[in-house]
Amino acid sequence: MPYKLPHPCAHPGCPELTLKRYCPHHHHEQQGVPPQEQLKKSQYDKDRGSASKRGYGRQWQAIRICKLKQDPLCSDCLGAGLVVAATDVDHIDGNVHNLSVNNLRSLCHACHSRKTIRENYGFGNKPR
Repeated sequence: MPYKLPHPCAHPGCPELTLKRYCPHHHHEQQGVPPQEQLKKSQYDKDRGSASKRGYGRQWQAIRICKLKQDPLCSDCLGAGLVVAATDVDHIDGNVHNLSVNNLRSLCHACHSRKTIRENYGFGNKPR
């Protein structure tokens, strides 16, 4: 009997259950990833830190849930005349430590991603 429960394969969209990170089908695809790329990803994960260290701890999780209950629709989509469920809570000023209700708004994932890319000059390449 296995010591841990099977979980979905880590390959995006694969529902196959496995005890390892990837199912047998996708495990072979991962073998083609150069070791340098694997090291870059693991170094990125180490440098990034945990969610709590980045300012998204227990207090943030509770505030996030309250905000989504209070405003369950995406504010950007509502402005465009669309009705879309909100999944993310955005810090308007970009400061993760500013948890003021006036600084938070509910957004769908697509709108939040667009805002993040726009503010970070395309995937985290913010000039210093």
